[in-house]
Amino acid sequence: MGTGSSREGAFLRKRTIMLIIAIGLLFGTTGLWLRSRITPEQVRVRIEHELALGSGSGRVLLFLDSLKAEHSGPVSSRDYQFPGATRMVAAAIRGFRKGDLFSDGIFMEFHFDDRDKLVGYRVEYSYTAP
Repeated sequence: MGTGSSREGAFLRKRTIMLIIAIGLLFGTTGLWLRSRITPEQVRVRIEHELALGSGSGRVLLFLDSLKAEHSGPVSSRDYQFPGATRMVAAAIRGFRKGDLFSDGIFMEFHFDDRDKLVGYRVEYSYTAP
């Protein structure tokens, strides 16, 4: 009688240990995945350090490529928030974002004047309604 019960106890301990290890790996992997994600604020900080106002669209496109962001080329646009802007580059980093798990990515706009100089930008979470 004692041997069957000790075998069952050992089996349950092994199962419990395996379950704890699996849960730990799941949380650890999720934590690393979320930590590696970028927020709009982190993108703004990178823009402030790597792109000065007055940068050309070519430099902005290289910056967006370094973020592995999907982007358009410069297109005609008017935005009254950015006086003097005549062209714009739209960009997106898709996927769940750290800081807002309901977001489907980060959306960016870079606005240029008629001399191809950066006059302003906008960075925010993007959402897709079901």
